[in-house]
Amino acid sequence: MWKRSERSQTEEYASVKKDHPKVERRLGEIVNRHGGRIARYRGLDRVFLQEILCATVANVKRMIRLLDVSSIFAFR
Repeated sequence: MWKRSERSQTEEYASVKKDHPKVERRLGEIVNRHGGRIARYRGLDRVFLQEILCATVANVKRMIRLLDVSSIFAFR
């Protein structure tokens, strides 16, 4: 096993550390706005489906925000 200080000097760790805040923000949105902490149903399959749907909603919301609004109305 690598020691923590050795691992923190690698390029792989630097790239993961760079992307970490983006991932945490998305997970925070799922937990705080879409009920990601509490399962509404019983059973692993249903809970898994709930989490997949929550993640899909969060990603679609982000895609819509990233769209350029002026390009949507360019054909009018």
